[in-house]
Amino acid sequence: MSIDRLVNVFLIRLLSSDRSYAPISSIFSRIRTAFSNAFPALLPIAFTVPVGFSFNRLANKKIACCNSNSLLIAGKVKKAFFDKTGTLTNQGLDFISARSADSWDYGQWTSDDMTIAMTTCHCINVTADGTQIGNPVDRAMFAASKGALEKATGVSATIKKGSKLYQVIRRYDFDHNSMTQSVVVRLPGGEVKAIVKGSGENVSTKCRPDSLPESFSQKLDGYSKAGFYQIAVAWKDLPTEASLKNLSRQELESDLQFLGVLNFTNKLREETPGVIKELNEANIQSIMVTGDNLYTGIYIAQNSGILSDGKVTIGQLDGAGKIAWSNDDGEAQEEPSLDQSTQLALTGEAWCHLLRSRQEYALALAPTIRVFGRCSPLDKVSVVDTFVGLDFVTMMVGDGGNDCGALKAAHVGLALSDSDASIVAPFTSLEKDITSVLTLLKEGRAALASTLAAYKYLILYGQISSYNQIIMYYLNASFSDWMWTFMDGVWAVSFTLTLPQSLPASKLSKTLPTGSLLGWQTVSSCMGFMGLHYVFMAIGLVVLNAEDWYQCRKWDVNSLSTADILHTSDNYEITVIFLVTGFQCICSAMAQNFGYEFRRNWFRNWVFVAFALGYTFILFWITLVPGQLSCFWRVNCVNEDVVRGVVDPEPFPINNPFNTTVMPVEFRWKLLWIMIGNGLAVAFYDYFIINGIRRRRATKKQDQARKKDEIENNKANETRHTVLSHTDLVRSRDTFDGDSYGSSGSGAPAAFSV
Repeated sequence: MSIDRLVNVFLIRLLSSDRSYAPISSIFSRIRTAFSNAFPALLPIAFTVPVGFSFNRLANKKIACCNSNSLLIAGKVKKAFFDKTGTLTNQGLDFISARSADSWDYGQWTSDDMTIAMTTCHCINVTADGTQIGNPVDRAMFAASKGALEKATGVSATIKKGSKLYQVIRRYDFDHNSMTQSVVVRLPGGEVKAIVKGSGENVSTKCRPDSLPESFSQKLDGYSKAGFYQIAVAWKDLPTEASLKNLSRQELESDLQFLGVLNFTNKLREETPGVIKELNEANIQSIMVTGDNLYTGIYIAQNSGILSDGKVTIGQLDGAGKIAWSNDDGEAQEEPSLDQSTQLALTGEAWCHLLRSRQEYALALAPTIRVFGRCSPLDKVSVVDTFVGLDFVTMMVGDGGNDCGALKAAHVGLALSDSDASIVAPFTSLEKDITSVLTLLKEGRAALASTLAAYKYLILYGQISSYNQIIMYYLNASFSDWMWTFMDGVWAVSFTLTLPQSLPASKLSKTLPTGSLLGWQTVSSCMGFMGLHYVFMAIGLVVLNAEDWYQCRKWDVNSLSTADILHTSDNYEITVIFLVTGFQCICSAMAQNFGYEFRRNWFRNWVFVAFALGYTFILFWITLVPGQLSCFWRVNCVNEDVVRGVVDPEPFPINNPFNTTVMPVEFRWKLLWIMIGNGLAVAFYDYFIINGIRRRRATKKQDQARKKDEIENNKANETRHTVLSHTDLVRSRDTFDGDSYGSSGSGAPAAFSV
């Protein structure tokens, strides 16, 4: 039968007044009903089931989650912020040495005063079974002092060392803003002392200048550059205990006498370099945000891989309130350029100063900063908020109370702790393992990819259901009850629940999964699939109409009651529609099961594969082999093999004059090859065309972003050089007038300042 003849037959049927066909008004009414099925009721499941499976896998890996939205956002992370102590490094600290102010220039040694401070200046408490709880620094220091905590009531304590008994009258917890912790102690002789410990930079500002060694800053930086965690200790005499009532903490921690420093080592976790390396390979930039010394942070960043082997430019606020730039050897540097290869390390106060005074420059410089040191909790929030404002999807990983604000400010927060940080963070690693970062990001990408795959499948299923109903409305026919049960129930539900069970990829890829429901990848994939499905459905009907043995369905619609509408399926048109569109539902799900870079290989989703292969086998079998199994769907069936329907009390005979729906063997094979061709076409289209375009677009986008950065950097550098040239001209004129610039009088600044 030619195409012209098919068109003529269609027009005659459409315009015919024969009541065996539906009138045009009824057809359009049914078409409107069919389009209502384009968005199936199962669609919301696509956004919940994949997340649920990922939640279960995370729970099995000891990662607790309390926010489903954060899991999907984790699939788009581009910047990962890390605290240092307890996150990139081990949870505990090891005491190494002490350097007393009395023997500052003679090596590592402690004094009796330092021993008293180590014994008493802490906030350790003891449980009923004798277990000590408190800050790791406090516990390591107290263990090194060899003291014994006899009693602790929160704000006070009684400590014994040897034969001496120390009474701690008041204890002040560590303050993240002043970066100090202090106690008031009554010594065995009756004297009352205020003892303060904290970061070297902060404690030194609270000490009398004459009590600080001349080489204090140099020694402090030297130990920090070697990766040591340092605590400075100081004290002062208090007149009486009664004077404490009117004494504020700020007054208590002032006019101190410097005692010395305590050196601890905080070793890098064994897993940290591997985690940072995989993040770098996935184009996820790792950034350290720590409250520790900037040089200690740089040391850990270099050993972990956050900083590459290149030079680091360091920015710190000097005494004049300006930013002094230098390299890691302490040599003065000019203001850094905006070249993306630049690696910067800034203190928290330098960053905040730069953000306030030169916001545009700070925002342009932000992507080049790898280490933020000496950050208060508010500084950490400022850093994360800045990158969020720059439209980067951010992740914060921390373990302490000073990380809570940043954990909440980031799009994705992961706490490696079961303390305060775990309360505000949407994710908590119960095993406190940094590899949880990779696990979370992989699950986030897998959940996002699976969500879009399930969403596209249900959209395709709805479209397939819509157009096959339109065709059936034209024919005034319908699927049998078991056809509807499998099409709308078994296949749709089983694929929607098993498709998202794909495991996450074993390694993070350089590209990110799409998160757009109406993006080019989602829309072009669905439209391409539907175009192919339309074509193969049309091919199936054309081939059927071209067969010499084919006759249009033979029954009188008016002779059937409304209850018998499901028995209008006993014809070859419905057989072809069911077999072709049924396999389209199966092969659409198969194509969406491709994992690409975000999920494991398709065959690793063995539950889905088992269902897909089982359904395919059944569909191919009933296409080729007539029998009771095929009669289950009234396909390739004769009256002798008819089975009872879903609602029929007994088997209903074949409803056509031929008493059969068995197709000739040759046509069965033609139909089978049409179905196979349909499956191969959509698989090829999705895997090679859509995925190929996605890869090329991702590569092109990265190249364009790189070129854009280079152009912007060149423009910014030209502007900067223009400003510098003008400054040099002014300096030369001042020098000519007899006013030298700097100590050398050569016009060269000791350190370029902002």
